Amino acid sequence: SLVDILPIAQKTVFEVIPDCLFVLDARDHLVSMNTAAQKTLGNIEIVWHGKPLAEVNPELSHWVSMASLGEVFRAEIVRGNEPDQRSYDLRIMPLTGSDKQPIGRLIVCHDITQHKQEQAQLEQARAQLEEAVAERTAELRWAVEQLRVELAQRTLAERRFEDVIESAPDAMLLIDPAGTVMLVNAQTERLFGYSREELLGENFEILVPTTLRKRLRERINQFLVDSYIRQVS
Repeated sequence: SLVDILPIAQKTVFEVIPDCLFVLDARDHLVSMNTAAQKTLGNIEIVWHGKPLAEVNPELSHWVSMASLGEVFRAEIVRGNEPDQRSYDLRIMPLTGSDKQPIGRLIVCHDITQHKQEQAQLEQARAQLEEAVAERTAELRWAVEQLRVELAQRTLAERRFEDVIESAPDAMLLIDPAGTVMLVNAQTERLFGYSREELLGENFEILVPTTLRKRLRERINQFLVDSYIRQVS
């Protein structure tokens, strides 16, 4: 019958649960414990039934003394030393009767060693990742700073070059390989009568007399082939 099966089922479940289970009465004397709990005592042959928990397991008794009779108490405890150290999630739950009055306690010790080890590994991996990101960020900052300095120096050099060209007493132009005017100084404007807006983007040959354009073009083509600077006669 159901009445006969339930106690057997409850006892079976109580024994096969891998967590350590301790049942105490209202005076905190041991009433029952499962096989996993007995193994934690080190000597499963010890006579424990009806004895105060303080005599059988002083460590657990310490935690029980901190627990309330009306609320669930929870703590994390560590036993042993590395490399055999184990961590447990401890829960102490009040047991009440039909009149809701406390009649005892149930202690559950759940082994969380593997979880803690995995958590530590994740924390270590996270720390390593943060360190790598910090190093990479520092490298990028250094690269950006170097680029900023390089750009600043290049801008300064370009400004100095433009200042030199602009203040030169001779007419000076900067042209690309196709002959297009890219830079003109003030002396060019004064000597040729063109504004730099009129010259920029135009072919420089507009400044050369028609009779000299062919010869000058040949000299320029020769220079592009052999960039050794020659005296133009």
